[in-house]
Amino acid sequence: MQRILLLLVFCLCSPTLVAQNHFLVWQDFASDTRILIDSKGNELATIEGNLLPAFSKSPMNCFVQDIAILRMKEGDVETYYLLDTLGKLSDPIPHHVFHYREGYAMIRHRESNLYGVIDRSGKVVVEPQYKSMNPFSEGLAAVTKDGKRGYIDSQGNVVIPFLYLVASDFKDGLAMVKLEDGISFIDKSGQMLFEPVRSFRGTYTDTEFHNDRCKMSVRDQGVGYIDRSGKFAIPLQFKSGSSFSDGLAVASMGNGEYEFIDTNGNIAIDKSFHSINSFKHGLARVQDLETQKYGLINTKGEYIIPPNFEANIVQASSDRIIVRKAVEDFDKAKSVGDRNRTAGMKPFIYDGQGKLLRELPVCCSVEMLNDDLICIQYADSPANNYEIIDLEGNVRYRPYLKNIRFKSLDEAAQYPIDSVQHLSLSGLPFSSIFYKEETPLDDRLFAYKALVSLDMDDFNFATLPAEIAQFHKLEKLSLEGSGLSKLPEEICQLTQLKELNLKSNYKLKNLPDCFVENLQQLEHLNVKRCDFDSDTFYELKTKLENAKVIIK
Repeated sequence: MQRILLLLVFCLCSPTLVAQNHFLVWQDFASDTRILIDSKGNELATIEGNLLPAFSKSPMNCFVQDIAILRMKEGDVETYYLLDTLGKLSDPIPHHVFHYREGYAMIRHRESNLYGVIDRSGKVVVEPQYKSMNPFSEGLAAVTKDGKRGYIDSQGNVVIPFLYLVASDFKDGLAMVKLEDGISFIDKSGQMLFEPVRSFRGTYTDTEFHNDRCKMSVRDQGVGYIDRSGKFAIPLQFKSGSSFSDGLAVASMGNGEYEFIDTNGNIAIDKSFHSINSFKHGLARVQDLETQKYGLINTKGEYIIPPNFEANIVQASSDRIIVRKAVEDFDKAKSVGDRNRTAGMKPFIYDGQGKLLRELPVCCSVEMLNDDLICIQYADSPANNYEIIDLEGNVRYRPYLKNIRFKSLDEAAQYPIDSVQHLSLSGLPFSSIFYKEETPLDDRLFAYKALVSLDMDDFNFATLPAEIAQFHKLEKLSLEGSGLSKLPEEICQLTQLKELNLKSNYKLKNLPDCFVENLQQLEHLNVKRCDFDSDTFYELKTKLENAKVIIK
């Protein structure tokens, strides 16, 4: 645990880094690693060990504000921590931790199952004492005691008494509550906007006002919209409906058609659709009634993206739109559950006026992480990996790339040189080693100076190129069966080397004089079937104190 703390403080408290409003704790499923990424896609730090995001099972939609909740599981015991954007990790918290919001997180006592509150440092500010609890919203949290709901502030003071059967979060100064007499809304002083309405009891479908309207449903009567006095501004006349957004709501009479209505209940756009999403940033995704294809309209009902697409449209912001178009064989593969690398979706990025800006590579999925970043899972890549791009299509982060072992330079050439860490360039099978001429290395190899591991088994070098010294970050090098008769002195410059495989280099009779002195970081050295004399084997065994040396 101390190792994790030191790593975070060292990486994140650099003066070149500033606190970010939002950051992402990305679990790299290809290794035991967590990575902190800021809201623009920049990597802040790597967290080694068993700490995991408490609630995130995928990279999608994992951005958090100010504080991330992490957990460490050892056997059946889970320990929780809070991590901020400067890398400060709280002390272990002996409770289950949930829902950080507005500077506070909920905790649940392991034995009593009662709820309390901690602040952003992990300090308990409200002892566990409540049967249930909601996260804080606008400074208040709904809690349950003796079967009734009320509200407390961040210090645990009861601000609104325990009077309610149901109490929702506050939004714009109002919260929906349910009493024995029915449903109403209260302000932060506990004052009800209107007398409880019994006909709403148990049948409400929304708890917030939007554009001064709140959707309400009454059993067997339909959906309508109340104003802040509790009166129906729009009568119970719809079979279904959405909340208002940008002054419009989606409503249907139950005939399979959907329309947009204004705050008075009038049809605002003279078109019907097969399905509709609510407006966001002045745009809404719709499905054409006749063609069943998708497009994007503005609040006037004008198509920004014509309904020409089979796949859904993802709106990134007011001026960026992602359209996903099915590629050949994708629908067939999806129907049989075979999401292989030859099937996928091709995303396109448009601006807010419907102008095509960029095509993206074929992928399995594409999701918005926040208003600035898109997460893509590729359908055809070395590890079916994820990638984070910005709205212009520029790659901001490739979280899995560090764990991909590229099998050719052509494959690696698709990615930035400084992000490729593992290469495997094995040559011909061992049986042909004595029958081939010396193999020249592709000059492109020496550009990959960020390599951590390099596999060049079954090449025919005779002498390893001196340029090997350029890989100063190299920790693992395999040259098994490569026909070596000599190693250059430049190999002694690989002072970070931990594993070196020289097995089956029958012509290799000795090592450079600097080998043992310089390569003291070696942990594993395989010189089996090399033509060393007994003195060389003895020196390797005795002077490489930290290495396991395999000689036969």
